[in-house]
Amino acid sequence: MITVGRLAAKFGPSRTALLYYVNVSLHTFAKKVREDQHAGTLEMLLGSPAPSFLLLFASIFWDMLVKTLEVGVFISLAL
Repeated sequence: MITVGRLAAKFGPSRTALLYYVNVSLHTFAKKVREDQHAGTLEMLLGSPAPSFLLLFASIFWDMLVKTLEVGVFISLAL
């Protein structure tokens, strides 16, 4: 298993933070869509009059905000 520490040693802190951020964002987006599919609410969300990209973005906004702060702390500690 590759840990953040091993990635930082190999690629440097800024690339590791970016890779971590992208990985978490894609995983969070897929997880939210899958949860909505299983709950049966995805069709209702996408069929609502609000723009679908806005609804999908709003569903992952909090997770992305927290991960952005974590990446900021990671980069600031690495410098």
